[in-house]
Amino acid sequence: MTTAESTFEGLAAIDPAFAAALEKWGPPHPRDPADAATPNARFAALTRSIMGQQLSVKAARTIHGRVVDLLGASPTPELVLAHEEPALRACGLSGAKIKSLHGIARAVQAGDIDFHALDDLSEDDAAAQLVALPGVGPWTAHMFLMFVLGRPDVLAPGDVGVQNGIKVIFEMDVRPTPKELVVMAEPWSPHRTAACRLAWHVLDATPLGE
Repeated sequence: MTTAESTFEGLAAIDPAFAAALEKWGPPHPRDPADAATPNARFAALTRSIMGQQLSVKAARTIHGRVVDLLGASPTPELVLAHEEPALRACGLSGAKIKSLHGIARAVQAGDIDFHALDDLSEDDAAAQLVALPGVGPWTAHMFLMFVLGRPDVLAPGDVGVQNGIKVIFEMDVRPTPKELVVMAEPWSPHRTAACRLAWHVLDATPLGE
């Protein structure tokens, strides 16, 4: 049994609604682990998330590719700060996103954020460190913890897809609010990341979220 399978089996043991969902839709497809072995790799992953905010996957991929071509390598704090706003704007980045990228790079150089040290923090404390960075909101922080750091017990209560997927799994009349979802998910620990992934998976497999 793989680690992912054991995680979802643990989730199924917590609540019969999860067990029924896994029986009906199966577990989500495994994800390739992100390259997050070094602080620079984590910086690059976070900045890619910033670049892709509120964009289609295709547009985000195009802009990221242009930035990598401009920098000559995957983003590092030094490379990002070496390029002024006009050059980055030419890649398709907005002024707000450029300000965020520069701000995160400066925070790394000033020691205000240590991406390696995040491993020693709880989910809540790590998320708080990330949200303190310019341009990083709770959703971006939660996605980073789940898919870059591989944290198994992260809840994204503000994600509408998670809310709607949980609505389907638990046969609710309306989707839970973020506050309701936080309370609802307390018994799901330590498998809340798996719960979010299952919610997205179920929603993708359910026509019109029915």
